Amino acid sequence: MKKSITALSLFCILLLSACNSGEISDSSTSSESTNSTSTSSSSSTTASAESSEPEVPAGEPTFLTCPDGTVIYTSQISKYQNMAEFHGTHEQYPLDTFNKETFTAVECPQIVCEGFAYGFFPRFTVSVTEAPENFAEETEDGRTYSGEELPRSYDYFRINVGDKFGSLTVKSAQAIFSNYFAQREEEVDPDTIPGIYLSDGEIEYEGEIEMTGCIVVMETEGYNSSGDMWFFPDGDCVSNIPAVLYEYIPKFEPKGICHRPAGRSGDLNYFDLGNMSDYDIDYDGLEPGDEYVRVKITIKDPVIKSAYGYMACLGEPVAIEVLR
Repeated sequence: MKKSITALSLFCILLLSACNSGEISDSSTSSESTNSTSTSSSSSTTASAESSEPEVPAGEPTFLTCPDGTVIYTSQISKYQNMAEFHGTHEQYPLDTFNKETFTAVECPQIVCEGFAYGFFPRFTVSVTEAPENFAEETEDGRTYSGEELPRSYDYFRINVGDKFGSLTVKSAQAIFSNYFAQREEEVDPDTIPGIYLSDGEIEYEGEIEMTGCIVVMETEGYNSSGDMWFFPDGDCVSNIPAVLYEYIPKFEPKGICHRPAGRSGDLNYFDLGNMSDYDIDYDGLEPGDEYVRVKITIKDPVIKSAYGYMACLGEPVAIEVLR
């Protein structure tokens, strides 16, 4: 009520002032003055409104859209390439050859946009430190969570370079679009579903984050070398760190793209910390062969990215304390 009286009083003062000077403004100017109690002129109000509107990117709009319906413009595209070969390289195509015809004709091409990504907040139903036996299940994809399966979710939001999440700042981000998922069902019209082409993403964070959970130090096994470290965080430690993972299943998910859990009890499976020999830190007695040891750990500059339907979480350990 107090704000309404203030706005009305201001309107009356401006109106009387205009009458006394013989310069009564038109109704649109008066309306602008009424709607602002923080500026003394309609010109500053208009300037403020214009500056708050999102800028339209340069270039031409494309047929690619984000999950929130935002259109991708040609100026936002940094790379036009095919999917990576086994050794991780991409064949690059000239940017001026990108259009809907070439994008849908080439086998699994990719469009890379820099500076933003679309992510979601991980969800957890169990804590690894409370029930480490729930995290030891072996599958063809490696170790994963066991327990309650989480439903699929569509809770995407845009993440930009410079955004802060607790002690972490987004240093770089990528949104990758491909026609791989759209081609899985021929009867689906991709133009009717925003974000259907969004297939992968990457978020590089800057800063340090402290977490609790369980660590596994591998002995030589398969592709793993002695000293490789995997860290399984407790859910409440990462619930505010956006992650990326996308999947499109038109037969079962008519809404379009969704993110799926990487593990059955959580969206964020584990952090790959590299090998013990990579860092000169105190491991507090940890050695190869230790499994699911409860620790408090500080991880520097984590990177979370998705590719080919899987999510990888990487980071550099800077401090480890075994919680005995």
